Amino acid sequence: MRVLCVSHMFPSTVHPNHGLFIYRHIQGLIGAGVEVQVLQPVPWAPPLGRGPQRWQHYRKIAREVAFEGLPVKRVPYLQPPSAQLNVVGSATLTPALIRALVAHRKGWDFDVIHAHTLSPDGFAAVLAGQVLGKPVVVSARGSDVHTYPHRNRLAMAMARFTLSRCDRLVCVSEALAKEAQSLAQGPLNAQVIYNGVNGTLFSPCLDKASPRRSLALAPDATILLCVGSLIAEKGVLDLMAAFAALYDEFPHVTLVFLGEGPLMATLRTHQQQLAHPERLHLPGNVPAHEVSAYLQAADLLVHPSHAEGLPNAVLEGMAAGLPVVATDAGGIPEVIRREQTGLLVPVGDRTRLTQALRHLLLQQPAARERMGAAGRALVLETHTWTANANAYCRVYGSLLGR
Repeated sequence: MRVLCVSHMFPSTVHPNHGLFIYRHIQGLIGAGVEVQVLQPVPWAPPLGRGPQRWQHYRKIAREVAFEGLPVKRVPYLQPPSAQLNVVGSATLTPALIRALVAHRKGWDFDVIHAHTLSPDGFAAVLAGQVLGKPVVVSARGSDVHTYPHRNRLAMAMARFTLSRCDRLVCVSEALAKEAQSLAQGPLNAQVIYNGVNGTLFSPCLDKASPRRSLALAPDATILLCVGSLIAEKGVLDLMAAFAALYDEFPHVTLVFLGEGPLMATLRTHQQQLAHPERLHLPGNVPAHEVSAYLQAADLLVHPSHAEGLPNAVLEGMAAGLPVVATDAGGIPEVIRREQTGLLVPVGDRTRLTQALRHLLLQQPAARERMGAAGRALVLETHTWTANANAYCRVYGSLLGR
């Protein structure tokens, strides 16, 4: 069986950590005996003046590479630098993707097109699949359902087109499947396949002193870790407010934000205003192996996001044996069990977030470790990349009559 993956979320020289979970999903498929190659849409803008810095970086991305031995071809498409104009990118990607697919099948014909996200990948892939007569699987990830379609009427129309015309929709959580159904204007051929987690890469560390030394973190601190983009929608300011409320009460607590984003400048200002600025760490984006090291160094994972599908950061934190404090957004309640694997708080409720963190900080380390162990057992039982690959193989097989 040959599957052509279409995903703009894939590692590149511009974003080396972007879409690593897509790569791990593909690794699982290959392990299950599926042949996989990748077409990666890459946004492009004409070189008029300097332009946004990220567009200059995108122009430098190689058009054809082998990532860890996996063939990857990049498909450039015009994308105006505005969130409100993402629909233009979906439209301009379509002819570019059709041309790329026609050319690709001459050297490597494929049985199924698998697009990740409703737009731009899914919309363009559905139209390309109709032209080539190939079945199309679309994976809904989160913001492509709960955020992007609501930007304007055209974005909603494109999302509904993708939902109704793809041969199979796969959602990463039950909550996301229900939300996708609420967008659709008719029956939805959808099912849920959870993302996996690498239980070897993300594993507990009995001696936290070692990763803390390598990361320049205080050996005797209690470390709260938040992994994700530094944007308001990820609850970054909510967590900063909770940390401020607990700052004097728990002088041994250190907060680490792992990621980049527009709120970095705001966080740096907060850091400079602290009596002990070393208690707020802002390392930015780090390589994948360092993400694992930060998880091993931490005592709690905090994920206060306002909207989600089912975040990999939560699954990876659980695999690393950390108790989790998170919002009840999207599919998060499907893995966080109160007082067993972590605590849930309402979205945007800073008071409840503060209370939940205080509750776990007052627990003995052994109690937190038991909670983390229960979380690791849960994800290793139900959220492996092997299980993910086997489920997708059944989807592909059903579309091909195998």
